[in-house]
Amino acid sequence: MEGQAGEPERLQDEGKTVAIGLSQATVGQIQQARTSVPKATVHNRWNRTDRSSADVLEYCTPPGIGFISWVPVAAGELAAAA
Repeated sequence: MEGQAGEPERLQDEGKTVAIGLSQATVGQIQQARTSVPKATVHNRWNRTDRSSADVLEYCTPPGIGFISWVPVAAGELAAAA
């Protein structure tokens, strides 16, 4: 995580970016990343058939960290079955 967060943090310090987001992050990774700079969003897989990021969504809600789901509708037969 340190190596991944270092460059975006440098760009933020230089005023070249306003906010930093994480993708496919765990709660532990978000907590670790928040020790150095605030994060604006988390972009994890979340849809009607894959709720594996439920703990991340629950963690992000109280402090107002945006949660952006990818593949939110699912696809194929699983999406059609609902």
